This record gives sequence, C-alpha cells and structure tokens, in this order.
Amino acid sequence: MTTMVRIISLANSPRRETFHVPPPDFRFDWGFHDASTQLDANLVHDQRQNIRNTRSIMTQAELGCYSSHVNVWRAFINSDFQQLLVVEDDVYVDWPMVELICKHNWEELGVSYLKLFAKIPATFRRLRGGWPFFYFHLIQYTSMPLGTQIYLLSKNAASMLEKSGRSVSRPIDMYMDRPWSTGVPIIGLFPPVAIEVSMPSSIGHERYLSHDNSLSAMLNYYTYRASEKLRQAAYVVRPHSISLSQKSDDMAVTP
Repeated sequence: MTTMVRIISLANSPRRETFHVPPPDFRFDWGFHDASTQLDANLVHDQRQNIRNTRSIMTQAELGCYSSHVNVWRAFINSDFQQLLVVEDDVYVDWPMVELICKHNWEELGVSYLKLFAKIPATFRRLRGGWPFFYFHLIQYTSMPLGTQIYLLSKNAASMLEKSGRSVSRPIDMYMDRPWSTGVPIIGLFPPVAIEVSMPSSIGHERYLSHDNSLSAMLNYYTYRASEKLRQAAYVVRPHSISLSQKSDDMAVTP
C-alpha cells in the first residue's frame, strides 16, 4: 500500500521543532507541507453564502487553512500514491498505530474518508467492533464531528472534495463533515489515534465576534439551519453504509 503522509504546518513555524514526528523506521513517505496564509488563487470565497451558513465571514487564517488542505489534496491527486494521510501540527500522534492503518487499502474495504480524531462528540452508528484492530471500533458519523487534525482520504474522495469545494462558504471541517452534501461518508475509529495538544489555535476565534445579528441575517441563517437539519435527518434515516469485504477479517491485527 502506498500512503502519502503530509503534516500541514506554517513555514518556519516553531511547532515543527516540537511536533511528534514519525520514528526513523516509519515506512511511509512523510513530510511537512507549508500551510497557506491566504485564500488560494484557484478558490473563490462566496461571502454571501458564508454569512448565510455561519452568520459570520471567514477570517484570513481560516481561508488559509482551507487552502492548505485543498492544496495537499491536489498534490495527492496528481501523485502516484493510493491514499493520503493528512496531519496538522498541533497533535500528538500514535505513530505505530497510524503505521498499521496506513498499511491497509481503505477504499478497497469501502472506506474513502477515515477520520482519526474528532472535535465534537457527534452522533454515530457502530459498524463493527474489534476491527480492524483489537479493541478498536469502526463507526460511521451521522452528524458533524468537526476538526481536521488527522484523517485519511482515498484518491476518489480527495477528487470529490476538491472539485465540490472550490467555492468556499464555510470552514474546512464544516465543509468536509457534511456527508449529506459531499456524498462522502465519514468513517471513524474509536478510540482516536491522536490527541490534540492544548495550545491556543493559530487560526483564532475572531469570526465568532463578527456575527451579523440583523433581522435579515438571522432569518436567512435559521432558515438555512432548518433545511440543513432536514437533510441531516434524511441522511440518518437512509444510511450510506459501507460494505466490508470478507477478506477484511484477515486484516484484523492486535497492535
């Protein structure tokens, strides 16, 4: 299995000195990806839709974060690698477990987006216990878990997300974690294989201070939220189940 591992980090960031890098014998191609600090020229910020979706405008740092992930996807799509593991530089990674994960062809098992850390205790359905590793559980998220700290994508999923995400109208994790819109189911492993380091976010929280509280903005926002809740409910009722192949049982291992 050829897995491309990229760690998103600002160039010359001091975090690169403290980041828990893979061990010397890590068997997969890994490296730092210089994060963007502004919106990529090939992306368009739909500010009107952004306000409708979130009641706020994305900050420059959020636009840069969005661009960083899209640029990693593009590099992967144009490469010969089969799957991509994206890591942000504010997590502590269980690299031996991640190496086991990277060995498997997840798309072949019906998983195109594997989320390895979540920010929100989102709703989910349990797909299988003790798989693919002993004491781990494979789950499918049915609401937004959020966070882009560490995740794996197949080439098909990366292509779908890159194509439909060229118009930017919400932060990157909100965009990726709406399977009822993207068509890409979010599969997760429990327990997580990474821990977010407790430090202030370099993105900041300025957008939460810029909410438009006008009557028209509030009406647009809550109308959108109602339609979004209906789409999410329909997704839960009609699950986009994955189909695990029989040979997947042979891949279960005890770490």
